[in-house]
Amino acid sequence: MASGQLLRLARLYGVLASYRDGFRRDRQTSTATLLAVLRSLGARVHSPDDAPQAVRRALSDRWSRLVEPVCVVWQGGPQRCVVRLPESAASAGLRFSLEAEDGEVREWSVATESLCARRAAEVCGTSYLCARVAIPGPLPLGYHRLRVSAAGRSGEALLIHAPRRCPDLLRSWGVFVPLYAVHSTRSGGVGTFSDLGRFARWVRGLGGRLVGTLPLLATFLDDPFAPSPYTPVSRLFWNELFVDLASVPEWTPALGGIVNDSGRYVDYRRHMRATRTALQAALSRISGVRRAQLAQFVARSPELRRYAAFRAGLERGSGSGRGFDLADTACAYHAYAQWIAGAQLAAAARGDLGGGPSLYLDLPLGVHPDGYDRTRYAGVFAAGMSGGAPPDRFFSKGQDWGFAPLHPAKARETGHEYFRACLRHHMRHAAVLRIDHVMGLHRMYWIPEGMEGDQGAYVRSPADELYAIVCLEAARSGVAVVGEDLGTVPEYVRHRMAERGVRRMYVSQFSVRTRTRPGLRAPPRHCVASVNTHDTAMFAAFWDGRDIEEQVALGLLGPEHAVEARASRERVRECLLRHLRRAGAIDDEAVPSPAALLAACLDFLAASAAECVMVTLEDLLGEVEPQNTPGTHHERPNWTRRARQSLEGIFSDPLVRAALERVNRGRRS
Repeated sequence: MASGQLLRLARLYGVLASYRDGFRRDRQTSTATLLAVLRSLGARVHSPDDAPQAVRRALSDRWSRLVEPVCVVWQGGPQRCVVRLPESAASAGLRFSLEAEDGEVREWSVATESLCARRAAEVCGTSYLCARVAIPGPLPLGYHRLRVSAAGRSGEALLIHAPRRCPDLLRSWGVFVPLYAVHSTRSGGVGTFSDLGRFARWVRGLGGRLVGTLPLLATFLDDPFAPSPYTPVSRLFWNELFVDLASVPEWTPALGGIVNDSGRYVDYRRHMRATRTALQAALSRISGVRRAQLAQFVARSPELRRYAAFRAGLERGSGSGRGFDLADTACAYHAYAQWIAGAQLAAAARGDLGGGPSLYLDLPLGVHPDGYDRTRYAGVFAAGMSGGAPPDRFFSKGQDWGFAPLHPAKARETGHEYFRACLRHHMRHAAVLRIDHVMGLHRMYWIPEGMEGDQGAYVRSPADELYAIVCLEAARSGVAVVGEDLGTVPEYVRHRMAERGVRRMYVSQFSVRTRTRPGLRAPPRHCVASVNTHDTAMFAAFWDGRDIEEQVALGLLGPEHAVEARASRERVRECLLRHLRRAGAIDDEAVPSPAALLAACLDFLAASAAECVMVTLEDLLGEVEPQNTPGTHHERPNWTRRARQSLEGIFSDPLVRAALERVNRGRRS
């Protein structure tokens, strides 16, 4: 058991000394974990004996700061900020300066005696005054700089004035498919941004509104090799693997690059080599107006120049590179690739698809440990820590995701600059944005380097500030926001999501109730509903238990847990079947096929109150192999499986079309 002072220090730094894991068991954070996490957060503690002095230092640091680095004001609420100052300095009063986002500056003074909601505190021998100060005049929505001074002391804060909620999600439906799994006669073995646009137009023609896919961000596809869309090189740049070469003005068929691959799995290295060779050849042909446009694009984006220099330096083995130079072949390639990729994704997302933007994009939680973001924004990542999840019924030893979590205090000092940039990058092209592991807005599970996944601790995030940024960026972009809230998520997280208009996720595979009626829990209204996700089994494999047998074969389930899992799945099947028969969705007598059961489940979702229903395209194709098996890396080919049919085959498949037309009727009924 940790000492009282160490526990107090943990509270000051937002570290939870206990938590409930996925088995609903209460766990105490060990002293060794507390000390390691606190050191990463900046506390000077090597043993519990150092805690008392560290507590005094933390309290002194907090109270000696005039204002917090970030202050949130919600639209329609009181316009106030909190100030703290020593009582000995209070007689001089306070001076304020507010620089609005549009450049307007306003200044005012406040006498100490006029401060409202005052309270005093004794901290480390010094008396402090804490008060809420009103900000005069109308305040536009946006990011503003607030400066405070008093008796020779000064402080500065980012003041966020945010709308209370994210934009609404209209009643709709859409189709989900990983872009790398798509293939067509035009693109060869890997889907392109143009294919994404074609698919979106086709879904629109059937009455749908959205096309969902996995993260489209740049990944390492050579050396290092990390094809997972959830460990990108950066959350700020797109993956040029998806560029449609045929739409690049400088490209000709003689330059090659389109690989006609009929294999079951994507050969990323081969495709990336071919794409890069073709794009480099196309770049060598650029001239005139196009060259000037590229130069202007590069000149407008310092972030792009840093990224291109980083990638070029990495390829040369020189770390972060020598700085950007458009005459440098490698630098020019990465700048050109991003120019092309961004333009093609914008075309796929544009309203000329009919009825507004169509893309349901996915913002992953982390980045590759050797990627651009870890170098560019190194200061906001926690050193010696890895994000993950505590033990649950799927991962009894917990999960270590292998990427560093954001350091809450350091991120606040920058005004959450990196988080804002990530949101803007995605919301520029999205109609809906899914935030992976939305609980990270509240708290993250940190695992100290060298420790196991069940030896971590939760660290609180500045939730109010992060929600304010999400709401503001979403309102500016007109983008609805969905939070991935599956798994072990405290109920207070979902209450806050509802308060801020962040939609939940509903997965019918997780919503069968074996002990109560109804057997299948109905989706709530404010959610995106689906049968499964990219991390679960395809419906056909779920129904026959193939996913359980695969987990056994991979060693993810031991014999005892396998018996329990099979019995549980049998109960789930019985309850789901009984529920669908009672609802009249399937015939009472016939033994339904997986395809008939899938259709019944989609009917149930389509007719539900859920604002949006997403259909997994590959379920309609009868696929049984998953795109990803969580907890595996080299054991199986995750993130590489191609769709069973080409895009042209899907467009002409009468069963796929009939299934989606049926969903459309259900949504409109």
